[in-house]
Amino acid sequence: MCMATVETTLVGLVEDWKKSKDEGMSVGILSKDMSKAFDSVHRPLLLSKFKSYGFNDSFVYMLNSYLSDRYNRVRLGSSVTSGWKIVVRGCPQGSSLGPLIWNIFLNDLVYNIDANCCVC
Repeated sequence: MCMATVETTLVGLVEDWKKSKDEGMSVGILSKDMSKAFDSVHRPLLLSKFKSYGFNDSFVYMLNSYLSDRYNRVRLGSSVTSGWKIVVRGCPQGSSLGPLIWNIFLNDLVYNIDANCCVC
């Protein structure tokens, strides 16, 4: 995103917030650090979400298999390589399913935000 667009968006947001405050409304901001997003997916919670959305047991079992027994290691250059470590959270990075899995994992976040809530 170009810097002018970011600045224009921020100026517009601040103006909207000031107008809302002038009208006696509350203004709240929800900010989420999305770095390491795919690393934070908790498999049991994800699988239960798929079940609650109506996916059948065969699909949930297949997804569990896809997310289980994965290992990662780090390589620096061509000569230094770490040992293999089991991955217990997250979904495969660079996969086609990664963004879909993340969206389903976070899909119900908005249901837990109360529009009438005020943090002072």
